[in-house]
Amino acid sequence: MITPIAIQTFPPNPFKFHSWIAGALLLLYVFWIKDLLKGLRSLHYTSILIAIYLLINFYGLIITEGKLPALVQKELVWGGILFFSSYAVLMMFRTSDFCSRFDRVSNIIFQVFAAVVAALSILKFSMWSQDIALQWIISSDSSYPIGSALVGDINFFSLTIFILSMTTFSVWRTSKSLVAMLLLGCLLFCLVFVGFTAGSRRFLLVGCTFLPIVLFLNYVRGQISFKELKILFIGCMLGLAIVLFFIYVVDFSIFFTSGKIINDYSFGSTYRTLMLDSRAYGFDSRLIRLSFGGSMIDIKTLVMGSGFDYVTAFGCEFLECLSGDYPHLPVLSGLLSSGILGGITCILLFANALYVGLKLMFQSKNQIEWGASVVATALFTSISGNTLFSMPVFFVVLIYGLCACLKSDWVERK
Repeated sequence: MITPIAIQTFPPNPFKFHSWIAGALLLLYVFWIKDLLKGLRSLHYTSILIAIYLLINFYGLIITEGKLPALVQKELVWGGILFFSSYAVLMMFRTSDFCSRFDRVSNIIFQVFAAVVAALSILKFSMWSQDIALQWIISSDSSYPIGSALVGDINFFSLTIFILSMTTFSVWRTSKSLVAMLLLGCLLFCLVFVGFTAGSRRFLLVGCTFLPIVLFLNYVRGQISFKELKILFIGCMLGLAIVLFFIYVVDFSIFFTSGKIINDYSFGSTYRTLMLDSRAYGFDSRLIRLSFGGSMIDIKTLVMGSGFDYVTAFGCEFLECLSGDYPHLPVLSGLLSSGILGGITCILLFANALYVGLKLMFQSKNQIEWGASVVATALFTSISGNTLFSMPVFFVVLIYGLCACLKSDWVERK
């Protein structure tokens, strides 16, 4: 369950994580097949929605006239993996203590992973600012991620950082040890720094919106005290000291050869697009694709869909036919591939995620962080990718949100 989140932070590698996940799922179903089959009589509504969405995408595959793009094949593989994963985990949530154990083990893994990512990203940012490249991060087309990002897709890298920030804050909030609280506060600052220096405009908006809200909601609901906030502040100052040390004190040119071609990027110029009317406040590329996708919709497409031929059409329109492309709006992708039923099913999945996330944020006492993660993930994925299966993080975070609903203490209504 954690792997689809983790793979957004490291460069492509030969490990083929989807194959490992599929193999683990196969073993799971072999050993627990009887218990899992019993659950077919009472499927969770989320599993039903995922199953319907998967079948609708297979329908789009069937009616595709041209060659099926490789990216769509990969998405459908992920779709199958995500359905069986969600079904198995949601079935296990029904046992008395599985959700608590699931959450406890996940938090341990998340914190170890967060510390590794934060350390690597801060080192990478410091080296990047000195025009020094880490060879293992350079992609096959010789491009190099900007800022603190370890991968080219800075938006989903930053989404992972936001989720790790929320899990870190949740663990900090429940910690009783002063040393642990200081270390976790330090880690939280490092993660937030990494998020803002990755260059993602979405993280800028989400971070500036959700971080204060999460702090405020936890404070007014008695989950943190003013004294604990002071400890958090001290921990953040330790994190700031670490960041400044690696940026301004350590000279990496002693150990590595510097270059002059990887540091031609300005955070200011990118973030300023959020205020430029000429750039549609940062949505200009999405609006162009929305307009082109809208021009492809006719009565037949609206009712029956046109398969995944639009991937080739978008590739020729925006990428000179060098590769496939897509609207970067999953609802529009669903509409083009499978008609109005595909669009509606995608909307229902988004609505389900927003309902779970907002419910956790504004009605729970102790799972506000996962509510923020679910809502942020829904916002990120609503304007990204092709089908929702191209972004497995959406389904994974939704399932974590459903687990949080089971563990939550709800605010009493008067």
